[in-house]
Amino acid sequence: MTRLIWDEHDGDEAVALLQDLTERLDELADEPDFLDRPVEILIERIRRELGLVDDEASQPVIARWRAAHPGADTS
Repeated sequence: MTRLIWDEHDGDEAVALLQDLTERLDELADEPDFLDRPVEILIERIRRELGLVDDEASQPVIARWRAAHPGADTS
């Protein structure tokens, strides 16, 4: 995700997004079910929260994961 941020944003904006990314990862790591969540879903959640992708763009990733893992929690 770091590479995506640097590829799509310049200077201060990239630095701010990277700091936000670090903060969000720290917050997620403190959640009790963090290690039980699918990494693909966590990545999409963070990408949406940082504004790197909109909900519509992340839906195919989430849909593919749900199809491959029926009944799994993707919240």
